[in-house]
Amino acid sequence: MRHVLILLRIMAICIAPDEQYPDWNSALPDLLELPSDPDGWRYLDRKLVARSLNFQNKIHRSQGAIDAVYEFQGGDDLFDAIILHGCEHGLEAWAIASEMRSKYNLGQAETIFDYADFLKTRRDSVRESIDEKSTAQAEMLAELSRDVRE
Repeated sequence: MRHVLILLRIMAICIAPDEQYPDWNSALPDLLELPSDPDGWRYLDRKLVARSLNFQNKIHRSQGAIDAVYEFQGGDDLFDAIILHGCEHGLEAWAIASEMRSKYNLGQAETIFDYADFLKTRRDSVRESIDEKSTAQAEMLAELSRDVRE
């Protein structure tokens, strides 16, 4: 149960502020220390345990990607990277926690806000923005390339 709460905490932290100029921190949240109950872990579904234990690795990998954007691109690209990775990890934490709750009859999480829907909406919006920027950049480069050849 403690692990489910840790995952739900991560999901809630990954909700990006909806302010025009938020006080951004480019670091993704760390997981709290996982419960150290070797016997307890043995009784859990192995696939769920693997997903849970691998979750921290995914956060570290995303943090590396965010750090690279911070160092080499910055600006809107950094904003997009933070939102995208935060939303994706928030959704994954929600999925793992929900699956654990369901599998072990812990009941549904009581929420006052539909976090998962909010994260999906934000993630999809950022993906669309990234696609639009990539298309615009490709068009600009193609135009520059034509100008150079002429």
